[in-house]
Amino acid sequence: MDEKKCFLSKVLLVAILAASMVIPFATSYASATASSGATAQVLPTVVGPGNAVLVNTSLNAFTGGSVEIYLSTNNLATISSTDTLLATVPLNSNHALLNQNVTIPSSASRGYYYLKLTDDKGATVVVSNKFLVQTITPPSLFVCDYTIFQQTGVVGSQGYPGDTVRVCGSNFLPNEPVKIYLIDELISSNGTPVIKTYPGPTTDSNGNFHANVILPTDLITGTYLFVAINGGDLYRFGASATFQVLPVIYPDLYQYAPPGTENAYNLYSVRADSAYQTLVFYGFGLPTGTLESVQIENAQGQVVATGVFPQTQTSGGVFSGPYTTAPNFTKVMPLPNNKIGVNVTIVQPLAPGFGYVAVFDISGVSITSYPFIASVPTNGLFSAQISPSSGSGPIDVQIQAIGLIAGDPFHPSPYFAGYVVAQLLAPILNTQVGVATADKNGAAVFSLSSNGVGIPNGTYPVELQDYYASGAYVPKVVAYYNATPSFGVQDIYNGNNPFGYVGDTLYLDGLASDLFGSFPSAFQATSVTFTSAANGYSVTVTKDANGNPISKEFYGSDVNGDFSFKITPSGQYQYNPLYIILPALPGGEVMVTINGQIAGGRQVSIPGGVFYVLTGIQAVYYANLSTNSWNNLKSFEGNKVFSGDYLDVQVDGFPVNETGSLTFVSLNKLFVNSSLTKATPQNNGSLELIVQIPGLAPTTPSGFGLYQIYVNGGFYASTFCAFLTTFTYNITTPTPFYLNITPAGSYSVAPPHLYVDPQNITPESQLGVNKPGVFPTVHYTGESVNLLFVGFTPSAKELVALNAYNAVNGAPITSLQYVFPPTSMPLLQTNGYGVAQTTLTLPNLTSKVYSGGQWWPVTYRLGVYEANPSVIAQTFYNAIPTNDETVNFSTAPRITVSPTSGPVGTSVTVTGTGFASQEQVTIYVQEVVVVPPSQVKTSSTGFFSATFNIPAYAAGPVSIVAIGSSGTKAYTQFTINITTPPQHPVVQVSGSPQLQPGQTQVITVTTYLNGAPTDMSSVSGTVLLPTGVTQSLSFLHVGTGEYQSVYLVPNITGTYVVTVSATASNGLNNTGVFSFSVVRSPPTPPTPPTINTSAIISIISSQIAPLQTAISSLQSALSNLASQTSSAIQALLGSMSSLSSVVSQIHGSISTLEAYSLGALIIAFIALIVIIYGVFVRRMP
Repeated sequence: MDEKKCFLSKVLLVAILAASMVIPFATSYASATASSGATAQVLPTVVGPGNAVLVNTSLNAFTGGSVEIYLSTNNLATISSTDTLLATVPLNSNHALLNQNVTIPSSASRGYYYLKLTDDKGATVVVSNKFLVQTITPPSLFVCDYTIFQQTGVVGSQGYPGDTVRVCGSNFLPNEPVKIYLIDELISSNGTPVIKTYPGPTTDSNGNFHANVILPTDLITGTYLFVAINGGDLYRFGASATFQVLPVIYPDLYQYAPPGTENAYNLYSVRADSAYQTLVFYGFGLPTGTLESVQIENAQGQVVATGVFPQTQTSGGVFSGPYTTAPNFTKVMPLPNNKIGVNVTIVQPLAPGFGYVAVFDISGVSITSYPFIASVPTNGLFSAQISPSSGSGPIDVQIQAIGLIAGDPFHPSPYFAGYVVAQLLAPILNTQVGVATADKNGAAVFSLSSNGVGIPNGTYPVELQDYYASGAYVPKVVAYYNATPSFGVQDIYNGNNPFGYVGDTLYLDGLASDLFGSFPSAFQATSVTFTSAANGYSVTVTKDANGNPISKEFYGSDVNGDFSFKITPSGQYQYNPLYIILPALPGGEVMVTINGQIAGGRQVSIPGGVFYVLTGIQAVYYANLSTNSWNNLKSFEGNKVFSGDYLDVQVDGFPVNETGSLTFVSLNKLFVNSSLTKATPQNNGSLELIVQIPGLAPTTPSGFGLYQIYVNGGFYASTFCAFLTTFTYNITTPTPFYLNITPAGSYSVAPPHLYVDPQNITPESQLGVNKPGVFPTVHYTGESVNLLFVGFTPSAKELVALNAYNAVNGAPITSLQYVFPPTSMPLLQTNGYGVAQTTLTLPNLTSKVYSGGQWWPVTYRLGVYEANPSVIAQTFYNAIPTNDETVNFSTAPRITVSPTSGPVGTSVTVTGTGFASQEQVTIYVQEVVVVPPSQVKTSSTGFFSATFNIPAYAAGPVSIVAIGSSGTKAYTQFTINITTPPQHPVVQVSGSPQLQPGQTQVITVTTYLNGAPTDMSSVSGTVLLPTGVTQSLSFLHVGTGEYQSVYLVPNITGTYVVTVSATASNGLNNTGVFSFSVVRSPPTPPTPPTINTSAIISIISSQIAPLQTAISSLQSALSNLASQTSSAIQALLGSMSSLSSVVSQIHGSISTLEAYSLGALIIAFIALIVIIYGVFVRRMP
C-alpha cells in the first residue's frame, strides 16, 4: 500500500512538474531556480535549540548545484534581513535534499519557525512546514559507547566500529514508537547522507526511552549524528546527538584476545633484546589511505625503534591490502569477513619493559596502538607491575611480569618451567593468589584476586614466585598494594542510589560485596559528618535513624574490614547496618565522613563517602484569604487558583551558588510563563520563594491543560539509559502535582481575590501551615494601602467600597460604609487575566460602635463592585457586587501631638483616630488630666482633636494618654525641653601688636554665643590714645560673627587701648579689649655716598608719570573721603600704599646709591603729600 501511494505521489509530482514547464519563472536566475510547486519538509516538528532536524524536498525541487537554508520566523517566500543562514549544502542527483541534517542554533528562543531554501540567492524560495523550538524541557538525546562502559566504567560519546551504542531520549511524546537515524556527516559525492535506520522502542509514560544499537564495522573515524523522532502527524518530537568514531589498533597478543578465543594465543609479549621481531596488528575505524610508517615508542614517549611492513592500504576502516594473506592463520580469526592484520617487523631490538606502543601514520593521520610488553627469559631477575596499586575491599589487580623463566601457556603445569604464582602477603589473609604460565619470552599477564573477600586497612606486599621445571621457585616482592577504607552512602527511598533528598533515610555501606570496606580492625563509629563541597557547610549527625546515639549502638568493622557489624554475646560478628536521616544541606556533592575510634580509644575519621543532595520541593502553599493562612496546595481541592494569586514554594537541597525562580508549564508544554520573583538559599540549601502566579491561560477551555511548577536553578540527578546517572546544576525541578488555573471572572466557580497590602506578606516559615497572619489585619485612618485585584472579569471596570460589620455577629453597619470617590480612585480596569492594581487612602475608621446598650467592635472589608456594562452612566450604585474574597481588618486608636517637643507651658494639639464612635475621651499628661471628658467627644468615625498646655514636669519625655469611655486607649510622647538661662556673648578683639605712626591698624572682632560664632544685633567700639583722647570706631560685617574696622595711627607714640561692645539678639551684651603700642624707628647713620647725579635725574624722570598717577588717585580718594568717611579712609590708605610702592620702586632702582643721597628729594615728596592731606582733612566735616 505504501509503495502504491509512493508511486501515485511520484506520478502526481511529475504531472505538476510537466505543467510547470509551460510557464517559466520570471527571474534573472534562469539557470538556477526553485521549481514551481516544490515542497520542503522538516522533521521533527518539535525540537530543542542546538539540535538537528532532517530536511527533505520534493524531487527536482531545484535546478542549481547547491541550496542555501535559512531559519525564519515567518512563512513568506522571501529572504529578509532577519532570516538566519544555517547552511549551504549540495543537492543530490535528483536535484533535491534527502534527510539532510541542519542544526538549529543553540541561541534560538522558544517559538515557531520555518526553513527557507533557495538556490538563486532568494529570487525563488521554498518554505518548509512550521516547527516548534521548545526551550522548556525540550526533547533531548544522549548517546554513549556501552561496550566501553561495560569494560571500563567510562561514559563517553565516542567509541569504535562494531561497538554497542546506548541511545537514550527524554521528553519525547509518551507512549509513542521511536525511529533512530545514524547519519554520516561525511556526505557522499551525490549530496545524499549515508543513513542507517534503527527501529527504536516505544517511549514510556514520561516520554523517555533507551535502545542499544550496534555500529557498523566498516565505519571510518569521524563524527556521526544520531537523530531520534517520534510522534504523530501534528507534533513530531525529536532531538539529535553526535558520536565520534575513533580508530583503534591493537597487537595480536593474549591480553587483547576476543572473548572465547584465548586458547588460540600463546604470547603475551614481543621478544626483547633481539632485532627484527614481528608483531601483528589489527585495526578498526581507520581513515582511508595508505600506511606510510610505523614507529615504536617506549612508555616515556621516546621513539626507540622503527617498523617495516608490506605495502598496505586502508579502506572500510580496516587494513585492506594489497597484503591479502591473513597472518597467524592457525588461530581463530576474531575479525568479521576475514579482515586481515598487518605484520610489522620491529627493526631495532627493544629493551625489556612495559608500555611500548606502535604509532601508525596512515596518510598523515597518527594512530597509536594499544600497549604491549617486551621480555626475555631470566633466572630470577624478573620484575612486574600491578594495576591498580590501591583500592578498597576485595583486591582485583592485573599483573604484568617480564624476565620470568620461559614457559608454554598451551601446556601449563603446577611444577613446570614458567609457572608463576602471585600472592598478597597479609598477616591473616594469605590465600589471595593468581597463577599463570609465562610465554616463551618469559612474560605473563594475569590477575590477582581475593574473590570478593575484604581486606582490612593497610599496605600489603605482592609476592611473585617464579618456578623452575624442578618445582623450585624464586620468590620476590614486586609491588605493594594499599588497602584504603571507603564506604558507600545509599538512599533507601531512592533506589539505593548515592543521591536523594533532605529527610531521606540513608544507608552507610562498607561491605566488600559492594566493593567497599577496608576499614581499620576493631573500628567503632560514633558520628557521621556531612560537608558540602560547594560552601563547606557542615553537619554532624550523632543519632541513627531510630533516634538512638550512634556511639551507644555497636556500628563497627569485622576482621575483614567490612562495615558495619556488631559482636554478639557469643563473640560472633553480626551484620548491623547503619541508617541515618539526611540533614538539611545545599544541593550538590557532599563529602561524608564516619567518625569513630579504634583499639585503645584513638579517635579516627574515615572520609571518602560521597553523596549528592538533590533539589526537592518540600511543599507548595497558597494564600487562603478567607482564613488569612497558608494552606497546602496539594490538598487544596481542584487546585483552583487564579493568575496573580500568591504561592509559597519551599525547597530543600538548593545549590548555594544558584538563584531560584519558578516557571509554569502547561501539561502539553505549549504555554510557558515565568515568575519574576527570584531568591537565594540559606547556607543549608533551604529556599523559600513567595511568588505571584504569572499570567497563564486558564486550564479550560484554552486547551493547554493543567500546569506544573518548575523550580529553576536546582541540582538534579538524571538516571536514564537504565544504567547512567548524571548530575546537573541550574536545572528545572517539577512539582509532583498540577495547578488548575481557573478562568478569571468565573464568580460562580470561585470568588475573585482582593489582596490588601500584599507587599507585607508573611512567609509560611514564620507562621506555620494553617496559621492566620499572612496579611496585615490592622489598618489605620489615613493609611495608604496597596490593592491587588485577582480573578476578576478580564478588561472590566471595578469600583471599591469600604464596608463595616459588627465583628461579633457579622451584621453590616451601613452607616459606616464608605464609597471611594472618583477623585481618590477613578474607575479601575482589569487586564486580560483579570488582574489590576491600585493604591487607596483609608478614610476615618472607628473601632467600636454603641448599640443596644453596649459597645461592639467593628471589622472592615473592602468590597469590589463591577461596573454594569449595560448602563451608560456607570456609578457605584448601579455596579454589580463581585463578592470578592479578602482579608477583613480592624482599626485601633491612635493619637498624635503637634508639636512633639517644647518647654513647659507649650500649647499642644492632640488628634485621635480609630476611637469608638461618639465616645467621650479623657486626655492625660502622665497622671494629670489636661482635658476632661466633658470637653472631648469623638465623631461618628472615631475622630477627635483637642488643645492643652504642657504642665510642669522635669525635662525629658512624658506620656500623653487618651482614654475613651468605651475602654479605648492610645499613647504617645511629648519631650519637655531643658530651659537654660540666656548667655552673654563673648567678644574677641585682635590686631597688630605694634605699629609706627602713620601705619594702618586693622581691628578684627569675633563674637560668639553659646560657643559658636554668631552675628550680633550691634557692634561698636572706641580707641583710647596715649594722650587720653578717645576716638570712636565703626565696624563692617565681614562674616558670621566677624567684624572689622580700619584705624589710621596718628603721629603719637605710646599705648592705644581698643574697647569693643557687642549686643546679642537676646539683649545681653559684653565687651572685649585689645591694646597695641606705637613706636618710632631709630634713624640709620649715614654713609658718605658716591653720587651719580645723572643717574638720579634719569630715575626720577622715569617715575614722574607713576607718581602723578598715584597723586591723582590720592586726590580722588580724599574727595570721596570727604563725603564718605569710612570708605574714603580705606581708599586713601590704598592710594598711599600705591605711592609707597612707587617710592619703593625708585628706591630699588637706585639701590646701589646710599639712602641718604636721596633724602632731600624723598623728604620733599613726603612734605607735599602731608600738605595735600592736611588741606583735605581740614575740610572734612
